[in-house]
Amino acid sequence: MNFLAKVASIVFLPLFMPLYGLLLTLYIPSIPENFYARYSLFYLNPEFKTSFLSLFSIFTILAPGLSLLMLRLNKTVSSLGLENKEERKYPIAITAFYFFLMFGFLMYQQQGNIPEVLIATSFGGFLSAVMCLVITRWTKISLHAMGVGSLLGFIIAYFQTQSYFEMNVVYLVILMGIITTTSRLILNKHTLKQIGLGYGLGFFVQLLTIFIYSQV
Repeated sequence: MNFLAKVASIVFLPLFMPLYGLLLTLYIPSIPENFYARYSLFYLNPEFKTSFLSLFSIFTILAPGLSLLMLRLNKTVSSLGLENKEERKYPIAITAFYFFLMFGFLMYQQQGNIPEVLIATSFGGFLSAVMCLVITRWTKISLHAMGVGSLLGFIIAYFQTQSYFEMNVVYLVILMGIITTTSRLILNKHTLKQIGLGYGLGFFVQLLTIFIYSQV
């Protein structure tokens, strides 16, 4: 059981969640309420899809991942699992920085053809990381739970702009959350409170950020 929990913890690493969300919305059919490119991810042309996948891979996986490895090599953190609460502030702050860079890049590039939901979710990732950094001063928070919570918040917020979507995607993301959080409990990495705090933070920050941004 511990082996499966470790595998699940790797497959559902927080760094992978933005890319998973992008893959689910870019390639699973949905019909927007308004047929403009910025309201639809599924109907983007292949070149745009590849560009966004590359962008998210760089800013949310490669850059934070390599930075974490550097922190481990220079002994700023004692473990890649970030078990030590005090050591977590460095990779979390770095992740917030990369999310903000991606947000700034998308805003700079926006000329009516960048989907608003991608700009909003990048800013939501920044806000989640900053809030997590503040909370970590007092208690550990499950980054895995925050990741899958953010994914569900993103999916639900995006689907609110679609007149048709695959409900099975929502069920899949919920199942991913159950598997991930259960795995963290099995491995004794977090308490139920820390997992609930992480999941709730990720979910509501993404959901509200995308909703508010779409109303501006």
